[in-house]
Amino acid sequence: MQDPYPTYREMRDGHPAYCMPETGFWLITRFEDVSRALADPTTFSSSRGNSTVDTPVRVGKTLGTIDPPRHDELRRIVLKGFTPSRIEAVQPSLREHARKVIAELRSRGGGDLVADLGGLSCTEPSAGCSASTTKPRLGAAN
Repeated sequence: MQDPYPTYREMRDGHPAYCMPETGFWLITRFEDVSRALADPTTFSSSRGNSTVDTPVRVGKTLGTIDPPRHDELRRIVLKGFTPSRIEAVQPSLREHARKVIAELRSRGGGDLVADLGGLSCTEPSAGCSASTTKPRLGAAN
């Protein structure tokens, strides 16, 4: 993978707000501008997606693609499951699982980190989840 930071710098310096003609998606690249946009959901909505590759199946169904006030209501619910003690309890097994996935990627000579590691779920014993929190693996048939 090439170093992305020179491209990020060029985007911030030369194109701090860029409208992608094929999608109408605005790419905002400066931290201060992003912070202002996030604080103004009336002007800057995520309801049509929030990345250059959002899919219709995701839009309006994830926290990143829902605007306040519904976003804030759902976020409060989700955050209850991410207390420091709960995160600390699963951290060792999550790290172990991540090490195994990365070792597999190395042995294969590469792969898709998002698909291989981002698909982590509680169906895998090393994921650190109890039986009461087991959910289907992302992308698995129901």
